Order: sequence, then C-alpha cells, then structure tokens
Amino acid sequence: MPALLAGRPTDVVTGWRWHLEESLAAPEVGALGRMVDCSAESPVGVSPGADRAALAGIDRFEPGRKQATECPFDYGVSMSDYVAVSRKHHADNGWLPRERYSFTAGQPVASILIAEISRLLPYYLLGFIEQGDGFEAVALLGLSNEQNLYLHPDGRWLADYVPASLRGYPFDLKMAGGDKQVLCLERGSMTDGGQGEPLFDEGGELAGRVRQTMNFLQQRDRQHQTTRQATRLLQEAGLIKPWALQIERGEGQAPYKVEGLHYIDEKALNALPADAFVALRQQGALALAFGQLFSMTQVDKLAERAAFQARFQPPPVDDSYDRLLDGDDDELTFDFGD
Repeated sequence: MPALLAGRPTDVVTGWRWHLEESLAAPEVGALGRMVDCSAESPVGVSPGADRAALAGIDRFEPGRKQATECPFDYGVSMSDYVAVSRKHHADNGWLPRERYSFTAGQPVASILIAEISRLLPYYLLGFIEQGDGFEAVALLGLSNEQNLYLHPDGRWLADYVPASLRGYPFDLKMAGGDKQVLCLERGSMTDGGQGEPLFDEGGELAGRVRQTMNFLQQRDRQHQTTRQATRLLQEAGLIKPWALQIERGEGQAPYKVEGLHYIDEKALNALPADAFVALRQQGALALAFGQLFSMTQVDKLAERAAFQARFQPPPVDDSYDRLLDGDDDELTFDFGD
C-alpha cells in the first residue's frame, strides 16, 4: 500500500504536507479584522494600514512566525480553483452553497483544533502528520490515500460532529502578498446572472451569510495558530513519535497499514520533569496530548467503518436520518461546549 500521507508539490493543494515559508514580519497585521479594500482593485482583506480599532481583541501574528502560504484547511482543490473575492470585480456575482460534504471525497485526513477536541473524541482517531519541520494535528478519515470513511455516497457526513476544518467551504482564507489574508471562493461555486446567493449587499458590503462565514474562518484561523503552537511544544518536548499503525481486518485478511502518522508517546509524557509538564499544561498543550491518547479507542471503529463500506453500498437515506448522517455542526460557530 502506498504511504497514506505522502508529500506534494508546493503548487498544488491536494496532499497533506502543506508548504510553509517564512513570512515577512508584519506586527500590525491581525488574523483579520473588519473587511476593507486596500485599493479599488484589491480583494477583500486586511492591509497593514487597516483601522487598529478594528483589530482590537484580535490575536496577532507574531513577527517572523512561519505562516502558511496556503490555508492549512485543505479541501482537495488546487490553488488555481480559488478566486479572491473583490468588490470591484464581483459586486454582481453570486455563489452556490455547498451541497453536503461531497467535496471531501478521497480526503484521508482533516486538520483539527484544540478547541474541538471534546467534540472529536467520540468519533475520530487523532494523530499528527509531518508538515515541513513540524507537525499538523489531524483526524484520520480513511485508511488509504483516496478514502474517506465518514462520507456517505449521497454526500452526508457519517458522524454527529464535522471537524471545523471541513466547514466554511466553498470559502477559504489565503495569503496574499505575504502580509495579509484575503477571502477566496472556490471558482466552480461562483455564479453570475443573478444565480445563487449574493456575495455583496446593495451597500457594497459582504452579504450576511458571507460575512458569517468570514467570521467563522477568522476564528478558525486563530484557533489553528493556537493548535500549531501547542503541537510545536509537544514536538520540542520529544513527545511526538512515528506510529506504525496496523488495523486488523479479521481472520485470513492482511491488516491495514497506515504510514506517515505520528502519536503521543505516553511513557515519555509520564516521564517528563514536573516543570516541563506544568509548562505544557500552562500552554494548553496537554489537552492535545491527552486528546490524541484518548482517541486511540477509535482504532477498532475505523476498522468497522472500512468493513462496512467494503461490504455494503448504502441505499439513499430518508431525510429523517439527517441528524445522524449529516452532523449537527453546519452552523458556523465555535461553541464547543458540551
């Protein structure tokens, strides 16, 4: 079996090792404040000269921190398939909301956030994959390169919780010019001629649903920065180790072998000096570490999912099963309470 989590060319967003580069220091740029036009031709985004009051309370990017040149929440489409949303060029355009989660077909992992750990644990096996010189925390969705065991043939999601990284589509945030992020739309979801939902209202501002999605993407980006910081601390503490994961398939069948995944070394975690353990707790990294360890009870569930899909192609499901199959997290919210 080929490696599940192989590297990819840096100009295509289809793999699971996202290309990173050192960005220019931009201490005045937040993780997106209010929406402003940098010029008449600029896409919607935040410039270094944006109103500082609008950035109040927004987590800031640290100067010199590695920033993703592509949004880490990959939907399996190439960068050329995204269009930067511009008031000048797209004032009369519309957009088509996604139809369920068919766009995740063939997606074997999904990036995760610390803030959603408690919601993920009942359904997902968590781990880490290499990303440049660091790691990305992920939920395992499949057991091969082009497999998503959580996707129903009709596009519904086969769990009550959908990872935040898979919500927000067809919109996304992309880096532009190295010093700001802009709102982008998957090209195939943009319409003209009055079709679909509007991108902008009559006053030239983002339409209500687009603005709601934008707010969600901003929060998601901030939460991702927090998660990456925690992952870096776990790596520096020597707790992230290669995982030779094998999932049994039953008598007479070779086990599934998942390559490229990493896990938390529980023995190394328990052997940490007290001061190192406290430091991880104070930085919020322990939630991620223990979340990964607790999620390992999902290994057998993944095998059951794989066996189910191998044996049975489900018929169309009645709408009365919407909550079971479609998840309950279509709302663009970060209320992760129980």
